[in-house]
Order: sequence, then C-alpha cells, then structure tokens
Amino acid sequence: MEIKFNFAHYKEHPTSDPTSEKNLKLQQRVWEAWEQFAIGMRFDPEEHWVDLLLGKQVTEDLCRAFLKQYVEGSSKERIVLGPQEKEDM
Repeated sequence: MEIKFNFAHYKEHPTSDPTSEKNLKLQQRVWEAWEQFAIGMRFDPEEHWVDLLLGKQVTEDLCRAFLKQYVEGSSKERIVLGPQEKEDM
C-alpha cells in the first residue's frame, strides 16, 4: 500500500497556528535540523513522517536518534553569576 501526501500544502498551511514569530522560527529551525539529519542518514525526511504515523519501528528509532542528537546539540554552557560559574542551558 502506497500513501502519498501533499506536503507542500502543509508547509504553506501548518496544522498548528503559531502564536508568535518566535514559534514560527523555532519550527523552521527544527525542521531544517530534521532535514540535515535525514541527509546524513540518507532517508527522505517527509516520507518518514508518514511512516511514523503508520507506526513503523525503524522510523521510531530514527526519530529517537534525531531527538537525542537535537537535544544534546542544543545544550550550551553559559557563564552565570554564582558559585557554580557555569551551567548547561
């Protein structure tokens, strides 16, 4: 069974209504990170969203790997005033 979705429509009309420019930029940044991850892992980023909805285990594993990498890569040390001098943000 082959399922085709019109992703262009959803890119132009997102299903969630962003409440601010900040949220829209965050969504774009996460999507671009997902696309870069997909290029590195050699898979179609849009196709795997469909596979995730269908409950395919390999896609769930890819999503977990992406989220782990995204969260770990987004942590930054910042200098703070206090006894700890630095903390992860």
